[in-house]
Amino acid sequence: MFLAKKLDGITLIDEKRGRKVGKNHIKITGTAAILVKTKQSGKIPLVKPLLSELTKSGYRLSDKLIKEVLELCIE
Repeated sequence: MFLAKKLDGITLIDEKRGRKVGKNHIKITGTAAILVKTKQSGKIPLVKPLLSELTKSGYRLSDKLIKEVLELCIE
């Protein structure tokens, strides 16, 4: 967290507790937001298969978040 603040960078944090602690000190983004931005920039064709792979490997995403991501990516 201190390095991100010093460098004025963005920190990738997905855990609720980490986001809560860091939100007042550093810029935070999550994996879902990175996938949306990457899709919107045209660097990846689809997000849905990546979300499926993440969940299969044990990464937890709420159904609500998945729905929001797919709506933003128009899939």
